[in-house]
Amino acid sequence: MIDPVLGQILATAFKYGVGCCVIGGILRLINKGESGPSLSQTLAISFLIGGTFGAIIGMFASILDRS
Repeated sequence: MIDPVLGQILATAFKYGVGCCVIGGILRLINKGESGPSLSQTLAISFLIGGTFGAIIGMFASILDRS
């Protein structure tokens, strides 16, 4: 089984990744007439950025909850 703290960190990272992915996709669709990366590239990069921030926030939240 997965440790509950690790599960909390992974869930937080996934939530932030999906949220950032949605925001990145909307922004790319608004600016689709301009040159830039494709929609799939924008979604992938925004998911990675959101997941990174989510993992950092999840780690700090788990550290604070343990004390």
